[in-house]
Amino acid sequence: METLNKATASENNHANGHVNGHANGSPRGGSGSAGLWLQPRGLRKIRCPHCEVVNLEKFVTFPHCAGCGALLHKETAPRRNLTAWRRPLGPILWASVICLAAAGIVGGSMMLRRPVAIDQPLVLYGQTVRRLPVGGALQLSLTVDTIGSSTRETNILREVTIRLDEDFLNSFALVSIKPAARLRTRSGSGHYFLFEQVPRETQFTFNFKALRAGRHKLQAQVNATAHVPTDYTATISVTPKTVSKR
Repeated sequence: METLNKATASENNHANGHVNGHANGSPRGGSGSAGLWLQPRGLRKIRCPHCEVVNLEKFVTFPHCAGCGALLHKETAPRRNLTAWRRPLGPILWASVICLAAAGIVGGSMMLRRPVAIDQPLVLYGQTVRRLPVGGALQLSLTVDTIGSSTRETNILREVTIRLDEDFLNSFALVSIKPAARLRTRSGSGHYFLFEQVPRETQFTFNFKALRAGRHKLQAQVNATAHVPTDYTATISVTPKTVSKR
């Protein structure tokens, strides 16, 4: 009977040592072993030997480390029993956070800016004679305006440019322009007259002298910064100069 009681006590001690070992992270006798995994509550954890990140077996990156991507081995056990696991923020997540913050700053600054009217169409009123003899004077009047209410910002038209075709200027000599253009340039088949800035409803007056007889097409295109360009067209007939008989 005494022998049986000793055997039962020995088995109970062995069982208690086995349970205590599992609770401390070592499945046998409570002594640590570098070749075994920790298994609290059915979730296995393993620490990466390279970046020290603790990984879960059920994670999508397993058997690779979620931190550095290194291959994990079962022989690499965690150094201590961790009751909580937290994945560090990776570079992609940090980049996403920074991009969202930058987008918020840009969006906020754009909302705080005062709205400025852009791409407003120009309105052009043109007037000229349609028939004259060779050597006669041709006057072209162009009044430039825009659609919308007049404010301090929209009352000024900036970088106004008027384009005339080279074929028209070959048949009509330019005598004067009022107001005077700041710059005159030539590009391709067009001549450009640049006026730095003018108020709305400014009238531009071009004076020409007819050189050749025939039907000529007049096309004046007007551009301005932050406005949709517009043009004025007309067909002008120039008759030959008659010689009086004595």
